[in-house]
Amino acid sequence: MDDLKMVRDAYGEITPNPQLETRLRARLAHEVGRPSSRRGFLRGRAGIGLGLLATAAAAAVAVAAVGIGAGGGSGTAPVAGAPATELSAKSILLAAADQAATESAGRYWRLHMLSGSSGRVEGVTPYTVFGPNEFDGWRSPSAQETDYTFQRELAAYPLTNADKAAWKADGSPSSVKVRNNEDFYTYTLTDGGWTTKRITPEIKKSASASFKQLCARADAAAKCPPSAQLTWAEKEKIASDPARFQELLFPKAAPGTSPANKLMQGFDFLIEQPASPEIRAKAFRILADLPGVRSVGKVKSLDGRTGVGIAAEGEMIDDSGATFEYQVILDPKTHKVIGDKQTIVGGTYRGLGAGTVLVEQSVMQAGWTGDAPHHS
Repeated sequence: MDDLKMVRDAYGEITPNPQLETRLRARLAHEVGRPSSRRGFLRGRAGIGLGLLATAAAAAVAVAAVGIGAGGGSGTAPVAGAPATELSAKSILLAAADQAATESAGRYWRLHMLSGSSGRVEGVTPYTVFGPNEFDGWRSPSAQETDYTFQRELAAYPLTNADKAAWKADGSPSSVKVRNNEDFYTYTLTDGGWTTKRITPEIKKSASASFKQLCARADAAAKCPPSAQLTWAEKEKIASDPARFQELLFPKAAPGTSPANKLMQGFDFLIEQPASPEIRAKAFRILADLPGVRSVGKVKSLDGRTGVGIAAEGEMIDDSGATFEYQVILDPKTHKVIGDKQTIVGGTYRGLGAGTVLVEQSVMQAGWTGDAPHHS
């Protein structure tokens, strides 16, 4: 099909950003590592490692930071003679599916991410701070292999010039507290060191058993999708069944079923799961058929790369009434996922108003590799 060429024609080639290494902004899903995390159980400030207890965390995912509202308008299919920039979201995602099908599997699934989330510092003059983190995880689909995660916090910083002025007026503190539901979480304004975790086969086995015991409890069973208790080999069998694949892609225990939520779940699946090229291509094709998803043209990832934005809208489910736009960002040359972004577009969420980027992430690598685990 012509989708690959159409995307290149519309969005051009990507030039490597020479400042990439100095603009590390790491994966930190909003409210990560705490019960209200939307999906940061793998890679946040309190993360426990790529894939380890991922399914358990899915059961614990709460609802405060994701939406269930109506999606935005769908993209318009390309028309003969129309400008290439009018490519639909479907065309772009189908091009990504074609590319994913050509990938090769390897020993480890590597996920290297830069991410950050915004939080409001309360006081006489409130201001917003962006808290970044870097995550580099190596996950084997085999229960007999050891997985590795390397992670570090990066210095948080005031989000805008006005926020910087308010921070200085506050005495330029080296750490600040931002609200997390009824509690607070501390951001530090200095870089942290790397931490390394090894998830051995013994730990994997113990974690799996503990999770199954948790899901057996009456008060937790409703939050544990059946697929969460399966090995990846078992998940691959389900994924081969078109009628059941969406059980993996859109877990019923996850909050919300709007296009924005499903787009989020699709992003997570594509960057986190050690799926075969065939299964990854299927995931892109399902996302291509989602209603309420549109192309928003050229956008910038957190680290400054130019990509193609695929977006949908939703509503926060914390009773704030705030609405947000969620974007998945794809590289127009390779059609790989290079990031995502969640921006408030209406109302106020924990003191953060319209136009504030709530969560922003860059995917430096999400794919198979035969390399030995290390961090860059």
